[in-house]
Amino acid sequence: MSRLLNMTVKMKLIIAMICAVAIPAAAIGFASIQTSKTATQQSIMDSASQYVSIVNSIVNDALLRKRVDADYFMTAITGNMIDGADSPLIVSRFKQYLALHPEVADIFIGTEEGLMIRGVPKDDTNYDPRNRDWYKLGLEAGGEIAMTGVAINTSGEPAIVLSRQLADKSGVLGISLNMESLREMTEIAVGKDGYVLLLDNYGKVIQHPVLEAAADGDPVYTEKMFEKDSGIIDYPLDGRDKKMMFETNELSGWKIGGSMYVDEINEVSNGIARVVIWTVCITLVILIPVSILLVNSITRPLQRLQKVAEKAAGGDLTEVIRISRKDEIGKLASSFGTMIESLRGMIIRVQATTGQLTASSEELAAGAQQTSSAVVHVSESLEGLASGSERQVVSVQQGSQNMGLISEEIVQLSQRMEEISSGMMDAQASVREGTAAADTATRQIYTVQEAVMRLGEVVVTLESRSHEIGQIVEVISEIAQQTNLLALNASIEAARAGEHGRGFAVVASEVRKLAGNSEQAAAQISGLIANVHTDMAEVATEMGIARDRVVAGMEAVRVSEKSFTRISGNVDESSETLEKVSNAFAEMTDTIAGSVRQMEHIRAISEQSASITDTVSAATEQQLASIEEVAASATELSKLAEQLQQMVLRFKL
Repeated sequence: MSRLLNMTVKMKLIIAMICAVAIPAAAIGFASIQTSKTATQQSIMDSASQYVSIVNSIVNDALLRKRVDADYFMTAITGNMIDGADSPLIVSRFKQYLALHPEVADIFIGTEEGLMIRGVPKDDTNYDPRNRDWYKLGLEAGGEIAMTGVAINTSGEPAIVLSRQLADKSGVLGISLNMESLREMTEIAVGKDGYVLLLDNYGKVIQHPVLEAAADGDPVYTEKMFEKDSGIIDYPLDGRDKKMMFETNELSGWKIGGSMYVDEINEVSNGIARVVIWTVCITLVILIPVSILLVNSITRPLQRLQKVAEKAAGGDLTEVIRISRKDEIGKLASSFGTMIESLRGMIIRVQATTGQLTASSEELAAGAQQTSSAVVHVSESLEGLASGSERQVVSVQQGSQNMGLISEEIVQLSQRMEEISSGMMDAQASVREGTAAADTATRQIYTVQEAVMRLGEVVVTLESRSHEIGQIVEVISEIAQQTNLLALNASIEAARAGEHGRGFAVVASEVRKLAGNSEQAAAQISGLIANVHTDMAEVATEMGIARDRVVAGMEAVRVSEKSFTRISGNVDESSETLEKVSNAFAEMTDTIAGSVRQMEHIRAISEQSASITDTVSAATEQQLASIEEVAASATELSKLAEQLQQMVLRFKL
């Protein structure tokens, strides 16, 4: 089983096509052989039955006429006409009757006194009819006709005696019927070596091509024949099997059989079997190269599609499919080529987008790093400012001298805050660009997903059409089978018709050939559709893989979009904080300018400056944490962009 599953599609198709023709051909051949054997046997048995019926009619006719003659003489001859052995009134009638009926060997009357009156004179003075079977049977019949078994008469010929008591019971009339004429009429051949045999009601031979008349019939068949009135029996004779169809004659009880040899029947069916076997062999010899050609016409385009699919699986999308066929395989190749083109365009757009995304993330990371450095510097400056404020509280005199320096530091800090604000604006613009790029990538991947879904619908439609074609092929196959059966029945009827059905047999044979060709074509189309179903399943699997990859790409882009959104929020918060710090620095500048004029309030102003410095330091630390988060998000976004770019770069466009 594993070997069969591991075979190539080409080999499976060849085996399927050969089996599709060989198995039905073998089945039809076997059925034809069996049918021909049965038909031949039935034909010979019908022929034997006809011959048996003919012999039965001949026997009926012969015996019925003699019965009529016996009825006539029974009433025409009376006891007062008997006048010794030479009774002239009786003998003259007997001689006239014998002259008109050559099949009658003799006609005679026996009396209860032992007198014998014959139509054919014989020197048999010692002949006593009362001791003879015919006389005894005639008396026992009580006015009905009795009949003896076949025996050899004094002339050396087989004969039977029909006897009947005269109407006045003065004697018994006997008619000796010569069986030679009946034997000649019933000497009929059945088939080639068969024959008709005739046995009397005692099992003695009346007609047989080998056995002598009046001899006992062979018990191998006589016992079975006398078990019932009619039927068919099988028996061996001389080392050969035989069949016999037999009937029983109602008037005489004789058994009439038509015998034939079984091997004669088999000889005819064996000739038909040889013709069928040669036909199947020739069909297979022709079918094998035709199957190979047809299978190659199917598998070669599929092999091309397989190579293109393997290259596409390896990332090479540069291969172009060139199949100009208009059938299902050509449509499949066209759809596959369209899919490759769509995938190539999608990958190109994704490559461009990932490049922009990588550049934006790198710019964002650089801006975040610069902002972080600036905030660290501001934090250090604020710490120095807090220390100076504390020293101002302790030493008011030193504060007056250092006010000029603080004013200069405040100006520098204000300039640096402006630089930080400008960097944050740039970072915010970069984040917006990254968000727009992620949105563009999302829309493009949605477009790819829609294309993949449409291609899946096309594949489902193609599979539905192939199912409809398969149903049509089944209808064609059923019509071909019915036509084949009708042609076979017509051939059998033509065979029965003999010479008159020869022309019809030729037409039936041509119709059977046409039905066979139609059935073969239907089987071939069914095999093609099965292969198309398999290919459709493979395409559907590949479509599922492509759909999963598109979904994964969409998920990655959604993650990027969320990261950009989070970065944008952090940048907005940092911008607001910087604005607050800038306003605070402006207030500090105004305060320092006023403190030059109002030194008396320097302590209170110094304390206020220390408080403000602590607030600014806390805000700066918060801003530093936000900038670090922005830098981490930018780094993560850069890694995602690189991963997406690596996935895209594996495709060769």
